[in-house]
Amino acid sequence: VLNVTCNGLNNGALTVYAFGGVGTLQNSLNGINYQPSNIFNGLSGGSKTIYIRDANNCVRTQIVQVIEPSALTLTSSISDVSCAGGNNGGVNLTVNGGVGFNTFLWSNGAVSEDIYGLVDGIYTVVVEDGNGCSETESFEIMQPDAPIVVNSVIYGTTTTTGSIDATVTGGTTPYSFEWSNGETTEDIDTLTSGTYTLTIADASGCISTNQFIVPDFVGLSDLSDLDGGLTVYPNPSWEFAEVEMKGFTIDKIEVRNLLGQMVFNAEPKASKIAINTTNFENGEYLIQVYAADQIITRKLQVIR
Repeated sequence: VLNVTCNGLNNGALTVYAFGGVGTLQNSLNGINYQPSNIFNGLSGGSKTIYIRDANNCVRTQIVQVIEPSALTLTSSISDVSCAGGNNGGVNLTVNGGVGFNTFLWSNGAVSEDIYGLVDGIYTVVVEDGNGCSETESFEIMQPDAPIVVNSVIYGTTTTTGSIDATVTGGTTPYSFEWSNGETTEDIDTLTSGTYTLTIADASGCISTNQFIVPDFVGLSDLSDLDGGLTVYPNPSWEFAEVEMKGFTIDKIEVRNLLGQMVFNAEPKASKIAINTTNFENGEYLIQVYAADQIITRKLQVIR
């Protein structure tokens, strides 16, 4: 008996040896279609009845089993990336069926059964058993849609009237807040000038730490003119974006993507600057303009 190598294949075989009787012996697996050959190929798994018939139509039978392995099946437990931009995803794979020792080849080059430390994306594994039977399956590792991003408006102070108005997006709500001065609210006020650090944790335990500088006060009317005088155009941008601060000098400008990575910075010391966006990827960016000891934030959309 040559057993079936892989589930569902018809590659089993039998070789029959019979002696005695009268004349030339004929062989059959179904008792109808007799043949002089004692070899039967292309068999599926299961119970087979061998018939041997001699020239006097005397018949002898014997039951044999052609073994077919169970199907190779893959099941998994997937751990998604907990924080946007992270790499703590994983696939815990379980293999059933097949024959013998299994080998693994993942699309990222791993050869272990389980893989960890993954970024978001699709991972494909080819599992091969001891008979060379294989099964291929793909798994998708997800991550939160966006990282935690903080936009802010900072008001300066001469005594204790400064404030920081923070706006949080991305991550997984709800958020918790912890300021370096002990406050646990999103926004804080009655501040003296200085540096304040905000640590934000989302519902998935993702952490974002942000630092803000409350400068000396420049006057409420000046602040209103400062914020209202900042324009970014065209927005969305596909080639260049003009950033203009009417009535004020732009001391410094920084552009970051939603992962917090700096993609552009300059110190124009002028009221207007052009940003070349041709090398930016599609998506949203945060522009932070430093002017008159204040920080003003705007969003920029880049499209192709």
